[in-house]
Amino acid sequence: DNCPKIKKLPTPKDNIGYRLTPEDKENLIKAMQELGYDFLIDPFIFAFMTGLRKANVIGLKKSHILDTIHGKRLLFQASEMKANRTHSIPLTKSMVALIKRNITEDSEYIFRGYQGRERLGDFKKSWNRVKAVAGVSCRWHDLRHTCASELAESGMWGKQLKDAMAWSDIRMAERYTHLYEVDQLNLLERRETCSSFHL
Repeated sequence: DNCPKIKKLPTPKDNIGYRLTPEDKENLIKAMQELGYDFLIDPFIFAFMTGLRKANVIGLKKSHILDTIHGKRLLFQASEMKANRTHSIPLTKSMVALIKRNITEDSEYIFRGYQGRERLGDFKKSWNRVKAVAGVSCRWHDLRHTCASELAESGMWGKQLKDAMAWSDIRMAERYTHLYEVDQLNLLERRETCSSFHL
């Protein structure tokens, strides 16, 4: 009469996600346009830019934006973050421009939902349709993984990467070591190419 609860198999710790390619990104955006889901495009791009989790992108409000002497920043309270710690990130000019084109007077939320709804809300069904049309098998969370990968390759590492991604443990940043080491090797080889020493 009663079916026992079936536990999910544990996810391998070295499986940190799928890294989207530039072609994947392009195909997903094209699919959003074809399906009339333009409301997802800017949240999608913003998630790539910031590495924020889905819940933080959905819940992004005007009140999260701060003006500082160094420019604009986003500030999330500890209760809004998975790690239960406050999280602040600087906003680049591109991020600010994206936010500005989404702000409206009649909603506190930055990103509006389907057909102009006040907030983005749960868009799981829309996202699944987009992936099917684009032919890309990934999770929304893989946008965050891709952002972390690109930051590691750009030279961000250790505590900087941990803070940028709002991880509670630096060991999460260490999973991206191989990307950082590849970047270091490329820089060293580039320097040797320009060097006057020839072995």
